[in-house]
Amino acid sequence: MPISSLLAIETSVSTGSVALFEDREVKFERSFAAGRKPSATLWPALEEVMSAVETLDAIVVGIGPGSYNGSRIGIAAAQGIALVHDCGIAPICSFEGVLCKGRKALAIGDARRGNYSLQNLVEGRVEGPFSLVDQEELLAAVARSHAAGEDVFSFDPAERFPLDPAQQDQITHRQSSAGLLASAFAGRSAPEQEALLATPAEPFYLRAPHITVGKRQSLLNR
Repeated sequence: MPISSLLAIETSVSTGSVALFEDREVKFERSFAAGRKPSATLWPALEEVMSAVETLDAIVVGIGPGSYNGSRIGIAAAQGIALVHDCGIAPICSFEGVLCKGRKALAIGDARRGNYSLQNLVEGRVEGPFSLVDQEELLAAVARSHAAGEDVFSFDPAERFPLDPAQQDQITHRQSSAGLLASAFAGRSAPEQEALLATPAEPFYLRAPHITVGKRQSLLNR
């Protein structure tokens, strides 16, 4: 069945957004400061967009990488609305909600504890494997992409990366938008859309969480 009416939700970045996509274009979009409490700031914008909704064919939700808490809230909102409208949910990497310059781009991220993430995009779509690298590999990847004239961007400020000032200037701080996520889904073929709708919506982890097991739990596991 053709999908013509989409609701898109992006809450994994510091500036969240919701959008209504109909007839292959964004009809309505609202942004808001997600901050530390996206559960509070999402609802006014979502209510405003939903007031213009009659029926929905699907819901697109940005799953990060970004704020884990924000991603969970966006996914939970999508799940609730999907139940009411009896439609599917399409989880999409939030990097695809960025308007890239040129055909190819490199998205980088700070994965903490001396690790950094790399993800290639081609024509605005995630291409190839996601990888975690060390500082040396990060520097080499940024240099290669810059030399090739590719767009290098991050959801993190450039100052978060161990680069010299000239290299930091090569990195653009970007935000993902709900409208572009909806466009990314709508631009896929019908089989690709069906595959996304069949994919469980889960937050995108840069790396496994660093967890310290409590003493009591350690004793119980012996």
